[in-house]
Amino acid sequence: MRGDYHLNEAEIAYWRPLLEEKIKEICEKELYLPLKDYDLSPANVHYLLRDVMGYEEISFDSNGWEQDTWYRYRVPNTDIVLVMYYCGFTFDFTLSRDWEDGASCDYALPLY
Repeated sequence: MRGDYHLNEAEIAYWRPLLEEKIKEICEKELYLPLKDYDLSPANVHYLLRDVMGYEEISFDSNGWEQDTWYRYRVPNTDIVLVMYYCGFTFDFTLSRDWEDGASCDYALPLY
């Protein structure tokens, strides 16, 4: 997993279309995108979503010592909210939709 925050232009050109494609699927179905095995850190995904793709960050939550962290982003021009979740203990790192009815995402969507 990368340690630095910003991505260079080549990395943005590589990751942006992949994320855009997968986010379309995440918005339609109860799926999550596991990101822990890719060369992206939570800071990289945050940067892509907020600064590159124009998603509005609407909340941040953390439970402290368990190191679970949730960022919520509004998909531009919609009412859809995405959740980026990561855990410092288990190294879980996912992107999913925040379903209004509390539905959970049990099916992992492959990045490639």
